[in-house]
Amino acid sequence: MNQYFKIRPWSDMDYTVAFVSFAAIGFSYLLPSDLLFSLWFFFALSRIEDVIASAFGMQMDGMPLYPTHLYKGYQVMGAYVILVGYLLRMMWPHLRLVWRKVVTNDPEIDDSREFIPYRVAFWGLIIAVVGSVTWCYMAGMSLWVAVLEVTVYLLIVCVVMARSVAEGGLIMTESSFRPVNFVTLVTNKAALGPQNLTAMAFFDTVFPRDLRGLLLTGFLDGLRIGDGVRIRRRSMLGVFLIAMVLAIVVAVVIHLWIPYRQGGVTLYSYVYPQHPTWNFQDNIAAARGETFFDWRAPTFFVIGCAFTLFLATMRAHFYGWPFHPLGYALSSSWTMIVFWFPIFIAWMVKTLILRYGGMKLYVRARPLFLGLVLGEFTAAVLWTVFAMITRLPVSPTMPWP
Repeated sequence: MNQYFKIRPWSDMDYTVAFVSFAAIGFSYLLPSDLLFSLWFFFALSRIEDVIASAFGMQMDGMPLYPTHLYKGYQVMGAYVILVGYLLRMMWPHLRLVWRKVVTNDPEIDDSREFIPYRVAFWGLIIAVVGSVTWCYMAGMSLWVAVLEVTVYLLIVCVVMARSVAEGGLIMTESSFRPVNFVTLVTNKAALGPQNLTAMAFFDTVFPRDLRGLLLTGFLDGLRIGDGVRIRRRSMLGVFLIAMVLAIVVAVVIHLWIPYRQGGVTLYSYVYPQHPTWNFQDNIAAARGETFFDWRAPTFFVIGCAFTLFLATMRAHFYGWPFHPLGYALSSSWTMIVFWFPIFIAWMVKTLILRYGGMKLYVRARPLFLGLVLGEFTAAVLWTVFAMITRLPVSPTMPWP
């Protein structure tokens, strides 16, 4: 849509496009109406925000490595922090019981129906965090930088992304910031030094930069499906472990074999020649000491924190409050650039169906929307098979980029 807005302040809108995905419409139809509304509303509001900010003369430079402006990237970062804090506050009674079980092994606290026993899960988390921090430290990061990278990725980004799938029903996940952006809240990125910046570039390329999907979300979906058909959660542990190990082995083999056989530069440009180099290119100026502290980072981070806290408080205290804080947190991500239009269509259709046909018509129409999902995915598979047989090129971004 940006091609139609050539004059400032309209030309300063972030990248806006209307992808039509029948599968995304089908999935979105199943989501709560208030969440659907918040997702497309805050995306549209973010574009209006760009126009207003440009009209008032704000510097409209981009958030490094993300398809959004810098001032919105830091707002979203604040939103993530508040969402995690809000979740912890809501979980606090349960977390106290978990801690009691871990420390005292209280037999009155029953965790037999949980996927993993509380004590095993707790110590598993500790071992995983310590192991990850140690790995990053040995890769060249300072200890505090390694702790920051792992903590932000596991306890902030992954938690909100998992919630965006479990509660928001999104079929793709991507944030709008990296752990290094927390450093720039208080100091110049150049203060990290070339060694830290190089090691962080490797970590950010593999993990936080472009997630698209998480192991955690797959596990949560699997457990929820298992609950629906009354499968004992703990019996699924072996299946998950086998699937995870198999996926890692297959991925390693494929991503070594295909680039060496075909030539990485001849493959999908985003995955091979471009994405792996962007974090390093972004850090070159900082490694040379050519960057400076930007006051906008902490300013808009605080604004994002305050606005998300307001949304969460209103939602908790006022029944029918239409604005979901998750919609604000995801508003500047690539996920919403791709899915805002299908979500808007699904919200509009679902609203009309519920208003004029009620819940009965909504339930009767559900197979139609599930058919949209099956149809588009089937088409993607068939075109892929056709391309393999004929050796003709096919879009690597079908059914969505």
